Amino acid sequence: NVRWVFSPNVTDEPRTDANRMELYYPGHDYVDVLALDGYNWGSTRPHIGWRSFEEVFARGYARVAALGPQPVWIAEVASAEQGGSKARWVREMLSSTRFDRLEAIVWFNEDKEADWRIESSPASLAAFRDWFAWRAAQGGAEADEPRAAGR
Repeated sequence: NVRWVFSPNVTDEPRTDANRMELYYPGHDYVDVLALDGYNWGSTRPHIGWRSFEEVFARGYARVAALGPQPVWIAEVASAEQGGSKARWVREMLSSTRFDRLEAIVWFNEDKEADWRIESSPASLAAFRDWFAWRAAQGGAEADEPRAAGR
């Protein structure tokens, strides 16, 4: 089966009125899932700074959720290590209850502009492992082992 996903960035880039996500949403007939991409760049981009998971997604979530009744996913998310505690950021992301229609989170697991990988530090890896162990003990949240794209 195929699900069509509308997934803009949490911010309109470039930031112009003509580039607002609402203007290029194709409509309910074409979209099965509403989604967002967003990152905590930490101090890797000084003009942005460290932002919590909820700070990264609050405005974009409200905007994308207003587009329709479809489920909402975070189709791309990650946090840098620099500028704060990535492990704490991950724990806050995985325990957030603010976004009531959120059904899925997809972690961007690459060492690219920043080291976004789950295993970028022992503390980050432990935060993910601890949460999945807790969820498994509660009878939920299954996940495959992380693997490289295309495998």
